Amino acid sequence: MSRHYSPTSQALVAPLHVTVAASRDQVFGFLADVENLPRWAQAFCDRLEISRRGWRAFTACGDLFLELESDAHTGVIDIRVGDEAEPLAAIPLRIWARPDGATLVSCHLVQAPGQDVVTFERQRDALASGLASLAERWPDAARRLCA
Repeated sequence: MSRHYSPTSQALVAPLHVTVAASRDQVFGFLADVENLPRWAQAFCDRLEISRRGWRAFTACGDLFLELESDAHTGVIDIRVGDEAEPLAAIPLRIWARPDGATLVSCHLVQAPGQDVVTFERQRDALASGLASLAERWPDAARRLCA
């Protein structure tokens, strides 16, 4: 069973968005495959392996366990990360088709309970870099990264 946390009003929140010059189905399919995480979020996740507990990510923030749930109909991908001693913190991704054929990927990274500001900022920067790499993966149209 997954462990979750409830963020407090004191938690930091980092909204991140990127427009990608590819169809929603292409982008969603790529992001929903957990094995692609090291391909698009290299600054966050160097590599993955399967363990008895599930996916284990070797990250800039240490070794973390990872779960990914996705719903193609709603465009929701929830990535949860944490170590053995802490609840899994959510990294929610939302994928929307734009009228111009591009795709908007949005994330609101929330500081996990007990996570220090430096670690949160490192995680935010790594995720921002990963989102930027998505735009570079499909470079055929203008793109914009907002933080």
